[in-house]
This record gives sequence, C-alpha cells and structure tokens, in this order.
Amino acid sequence: YLMKVPGTFIRIGIRNEEKGITAPLHSPVFDIDEDVLPVGASVLSYLAYKWVEEHS
Repeated sequence: YLMKVPGTFIRIGIRNEEKGITAPLHSPVFDIDEDVLPVGASVLSYLAYKWVEEHS
C-alpha cells in the first residue's frame, strides 16, 4: 500500500471481548466497539496537526 504514496497504518484496537465484539475483519458478523472511535479521531487529528506544524 505504501510503495507509491507515503502514508501509515494505525491499529487502534476495535475488539472488545467483554461486549462480545470479537469477529474477524472480513466476516459477515464483523462489528467494532464504537467507544474506540474518539480515540482514533484523536490520534488522526494529532498526527495531522503535527504534519502541518512540521511542513509549514
């Protein structure tokens, strides 16, 4: 994926065994723990901010 365009992969963890959210990614019953969405948004916004800060 990253051989032609610079980028990154970030794994934030979307499983939650306590909630029964354990299906693999490519599964018809795949689900995510939506409580992790703010964490992912925070990480991405921080990285975007740092990139702009370093490239301005």
